[in-house]
Amino acid sequence: MCYGLGYTWQYIGETLRQRAITFANSNNDFARGLGVGLGFLYSYSKNELDHDSYKHIFKMDPNFRRGLGIGMGRAYKYLSEDTQLQALRISEEDVEFAIGFGEGMGRVYPHLENSQKKLVMSYINDGDSGFSRGLGIGFGSAFSYFEDKVKKGILSHIRHNGQLSLGLGSGLAAHISYLSELEAFKIFELARSNSLLATGLEEGCGTMFPYLSQVTKDCYLPR
Repeated sequence: MCYGLGYTWQYIGETLRQRAITFANSNNDFARGLGVGLGFLYSYSKNELDHDSYKHIFKMDPNFRRGLGIGMGRAYKYLSEDTQLQALRISEEDVEFAIGFGEGMGRVYPHLENSQKKLVMSYINDGDSGFSRGLGIGFGSAFSYFEDKVKKGILSHIRHNGQLSLGLGSGLAAHISYLSELEAFKIFELARSNSLLATGLEEGCGTMFPYLSQVTKDCYLPR
C-alpha cells in the first residue's frame, strides 16, 4: 500500500498529487494506502482534502475512505478535539470510514490516554457496528503485542458485541501465527461459544492456514 506517499503529501508537487489520485481511482491497494498516509497526517492535509478532486475520491472510493479512517484512528491521540469530533461525525455517516477508524484506534489502543480508552469503549457500547467491527480488527491485528490486562479487557467485551467479535476474529486470524499456541488454543475455545468470533476466524484464516503450526491447525479441524 502507498503509505509513504501519503506521509510526504505536503512536500510533493501538484502534478504528482493529481497523478497519484488518478492511479488511486484504478488501484484499490494504492487508494487505501494513500488514505492511510493522508489520514495519519490529517492535521496537515485537511485543507487539501477540501478540494474537489479529493472530495470525489472520498465519495467514490470505499478503499480510500477505509484508509483515511485507519490513518486518523492511528493518529487519534494527537488529533485536536475538533478533528476527533469530526472523525466521529464521519464515522456515523460512512461505514467504511468507521471500520477503518476503529481499526486504526484498535491497533494503538494501549498507547491512548485512559480517558480516551474509556471513550473508545463507550462507542462500542452504543452499538456502532462499523466502528465496533473495525476496532475488533485492530485489536486482533495487534493482540499479540498487548499486555495481559488489555487482552482480558478486550475478551470481556466481545461477549456483549457481535460486530466486535466478528472483527476480532478477522484480525486475529490474519495474525494468528504471532500468537503462542496456548493463546491460539484459548481463542478457539472461546469461538466454540461465540459464533461471530468463529466466523471472523474462519474468514481470515484461510490464507494463513498453510503457514500455521500443526498444533494451531488442529484447533481448526473438527474433532
